[in-house]
Amino acid sequence: RGIGSAMYDANERRIAAIAGDHPAELPKAVLTYAAEADVSGVRLFAKRGFEPDMYLADMVRPNLDDIPSAPMPEGLVVRQPKPDEFRKVWEADVEAFRDHHGASEPREEWYEHWISEPNMDPTLWRVAWDGDEVAGQVRSYIDAAQNEEYGRLRGWTEDISTRRPYRGRGLARALLCQSLEAVRDAGMTEAALSVHTGNKLGAYRLYESVGFVVENSEIFFTKPLD
Repeated sequence: RGIGSAMYDANERRIAAIAGDHPAELPKAVLTYAAEADVSGVRLFAKRGFEPDMYLADMVRPNLDDIPSAPMPEGLVVRQPKPDEFRKVWEADVEAFRDHHGASEPREEWYEHWISEPNMDPTLWRVAWDGDEVAGQVRSYIDAAQNEEYGRLRGWTEDISTRRPYRGRGLARALLCQSLEAVRDAGMTEAALSVHTGNKLGAYRLYESVGFVVENSEIFFTKPLD
């Protein structure tokens, strides 16, 4: 009945009005997304000139049985960071994602927001160190409120990154397997994560190889704002 189109048109007009208050020299675009299975939504955005920009999948390991074992690369040690090392952990993650889709230079308020996240739990983190340098990390967390709402025991094995000098040695796989054990030992019965399915470093294949399956997938679209 045209309801979706009417809502979309109203939103784009509002976005254009907001963008008018931003510096003229900045590029402006409209971003949106739809579930990959939402045929009508995908069709709506295509008709309005959007192009697919990114494919994202939510993946779930529906149980925490038979977690694979994966050796830690030689010379690296896994230990929980001390509070005065949190910034080093964050900066290593920023560095690792610098060549990923959509990366931008970090701002100080991003760190302040990260350090105050209510679900932040360093006891669940698995951080690999080369001396006093961070080599890679998986910063798992448990969202108790979400679990209560959905009636499940899910841990999130997220923020998976490996710095460039340590890639190609199986570090991410080793840390992810240890992270699955960590959320299992915290009483969870399943694990989840999100991934760019076009990740050029093979993250999607890695997650499949340790038992994750796609729960749902989304397409993110963009178009220049006239």
